[in-house]
This record gives sequence, C-alpha cells and structure tokens, in this order.
Amino acid sequence: MSKEYAKEMEAIKSEVMELAGRLAPGSLLSIGAGKEAITVRLKPNAAELAEKLKESFGATVDITVGCKKFPLDVHFASRLTLHPPQVVDALSILHASIAMTSTRLPSGTSTTGRTLIENMGNTCLLFDASAPVGWLSEPGGSVALGGHAGKIAASLQHMKLEPGAVGELSFIVGTADLGPSVSFLLSPGHYEVVVPVHVIMSSEHTEGVPRVMDLQVRDCYLSISDPLR
Repeated sequence: MSKEYAKEMEAIKSEVMELAGRLAPGSLLSIGAGKEAITVRLKPNAAELAEKLKESFGATVDITVGCKKFPLDVHFASRLTLHPPQVVDALSILHASIAMTSTRLPSGTSTTGRTLIENMGNTCLLFDASAPVGWLSEPGGSVALGGHAGKIAASLQHMKLEPGAVGELSFIVGTADLGPSVSFLLSPGHYEVVVPVHVIMSSEHTEGVPRVMDLQVRDCYLSISDPLR
C-alpha cells in the first residue's frame, strides 16, 4: 500500500466517523482501514446510516450491519448450529443456570446476564471456565436466530468453589438477526437464551489429565419487542 493510498483511506475513515457520529451517534461499533476498503461495523438498527454511507462512499466502504453484510445478501443464512441440550452438571457435581438482567428488550439492542455455576459436590473444585456470549433460538431450537454483533471478550476465568458455593460468568446476548430473513433485526417474539460454557476441569479432579467440557445452558427466555426508532 502506497503512502498516498494509505493517506486517502485514512481521510475517508475520518469522514465516515464524522458522518456516523453526526447522523447516528453510538451506531458505529468499529472501523478499520483495509487494503481495498474501509471496514465499517454498525449496530443492527443502523441500516439507514449504512445506506447514507454507501451513497457517500460507495465501494470504498465495506459495511456490516449487525451480523450481516450491507447491502443485504438475500442468500445469507446462519451457520451457527447449537448442539442439542446437554446435562449441565459436569462430573455430576457442577450445576449451571442463567440469571438475566432483563427478560424483555427491543429488537436491535443487547442485554447482559450471568451464568451461575454451583458446586453440588462435597469437595472443593478447581477449574477454568468461559461463557462470554448467549444466543437466541426458538424454544428448544438448534439454530441461533439472534446474537450480539459487537466485540466479545472470551478469556477464561479461574474458579475455586467450595461445596455449595456459586461462581458467576458474565455474558452478553444481542438481537441482531442471524437467520435467512431480509432483516438486520431479530423479529419480535419469544426466544430461548442459549449460553455455551467452556470448562477446563483441573487435573486433580480428573485422574491427572485436565478435562475439557463444552456445556450448554438454556433455561431462560427473552421477549423481544419492536425495535427502537
């Protein structure tokens, strides 16, 4: 990339940021200068801003609204399949459940929750766990229909739980549409929250070899209303 081209791309990047900040404050999730275009990620309720950016900058901006490319690819379909529900008591001594900050929210927004992991056994447990994101599916469904469109921190958290103790993992769940509909926003309705939990049990509990377990918690529901305007 020549210095002149890099300078031109940075100038366009600045213009995009200025326009986004003026027309739809808070809608810009991320922006970067790529080799061929400025990559722009917008919140799922920012389709009108995406249209304005395309009108102004054309092919020099590569735009994603929520979880879908803009303009919308009508052939898009979610590739995220949720595994069938599993028993969520690893080694018969861990039990996981969900506590939501809110169980009602407008389409196009996100909310947070906590995965609660309880030691149901009689000895102290040592393990690392991660559950940064929740997905939305039809109740009992196997395909993710909605999800969070922004960045997600997925670091493992070390836990030491005495018998009866409860550990917490925070997660975020969003309402960006992931399905084949011609929409960036998840349709209003009643959805099940599905949280994948990655657990690495300490070797002292598993005959000297750390045991990796990918669990799934899905005992909570969200009611999605019409999007905020």
